[in-house]
Amino acid sequence: MTIQLSVALIMLVEICAGQSAIQGVVIDARTKLPLSRATIKIRSQNIEVSADGNGRFQLQAEKTSDSLEVSHVGYKTFKKPINEVTSTLTIALEDYSIQLKTLTINSKTLNIRQVDNSLRRIKGNLYAYETEMTNGPYNLFLQSLRDDAQDELLSVCDFDLSSYDKPSREYYQNYSAVPSHTINKKDTLYKDFMDYPAVNISHEAAVIFCQWFSEQYNSSPGKKKFKKVRFRLPTLNEWQIAALGYPKFQSWVLSENMVEVVIPNDTISETRKGRKATIPVNDEILYPWWMAYNYRKKVQNSKNCFLGNFKILKTDKPCPAQIPGYDGWTKMSLTGAYFPNGMGLSDVVGNVAEMIDEKGKACGGSWNDIPSESTIASVKSYAGPSDTVGFRLFMEVLEE
Repeated sequence: MTIQLSVALIMLVEICAGQSAIQGVVIDARTKLPLSRATIKIRSQNIEVSADGNGRFQLQAEKTSDSLEVSHVGYKTFKKPINEVTSTLTIALEDYSIQLKTLTINSKTLNIRQVDNSLRRIKGNLYAYETEMTNGPYNLFLQSLRDDAQDELLSVCDFDLSSYDKPSREYYQNYSAVPSHTINKKDTLYKDFMDYPAVNISHEAAVIFCQWFSEQYNSSPGKKKFKKVRFRLPTLNEWQIAALGYPKFQSWVLSENMVEVVIPNDTISETRKGRKATIPVNDEILYPWWMAYNYRKKVQNSKNCFLGNFKILKTDKPCPAQIPGYDGWTKMSLTGAYFPNGMGLSDVVGNVAEMIDEKGKACGGSWNDIPSESTIASVKSYAGPSDTVGFRLFMEVLEE
């Protein structure tokens, strides 16, 4: 099977004396759809703009031999000297193909039925995976690249541990590796991390993984819920609405929504008995367990047990049952370790911040972020692969 990573760039360029007024539109060659948020650069002139939602852009540049660069995650970069740009320019980049095989690692294959059971509907044909993506499926993907000798792609998609010192690197090598033997549950010296979130990977790697996952699902001959789908990273609005977890949301903009709540007669009750009300989604609703009204801005319950995996300050009261760490974890936690939100999604805040389609942005905070930086509206910046950043698959149904 083949994933086509290709793009065509159609540019209309008007050349004026001394400068080039460059405008154009970036589209996908196969689908002919515009590519929003493509990045257009002229490095030597410190010029960088982004394509709009329709793939269009414009800029002014010195008329020199500098190169115009157009890039988009999942596509090969287009480069051309500005002085070679003509009034009308159509460029089709080379295909970037990945040959993929049916995978087997330790007699385990990608379980399509399990994938179907792990999807939760957001609205219409849009679904999201119930947890962050884990090491298990991600290792299946990496093994497929090794089997097909896709060395160039493997270098992009493999776990990147280059920034760590030796002890940390050894820890993450063990954390991300497929167990070499069946783990005895009584063996406390060896731990299987295949159900823990995949971290230390690049945004580009996550995008390519989504494409591979789509191919695996669509080409599966077995019984499955949908005929054809597309897995991808979510937009910011999609992620935040999914994190809110309110099936009756009215707008894709988080702050434009109203939610139904039950307000107890006291300020400490965990029950959902009391006066019904409809309130706006604002800084009064910070966490996905807001339906328990008294906990909409809190991360600990009445027993001081934490409701998510955060960076906990020493001044916080620890849960007496949680060791090690004040919330039970010193780094990433097992996915699905906490209660899901109203849409059935777990760990949308804390644990690992989740990538969106905009490179360098991740939502929801992580195990290394304090609770106030790990809300459903939190967006953090990241510069590259990190142990605090992972991703969650979103899926569009293309054919029922």
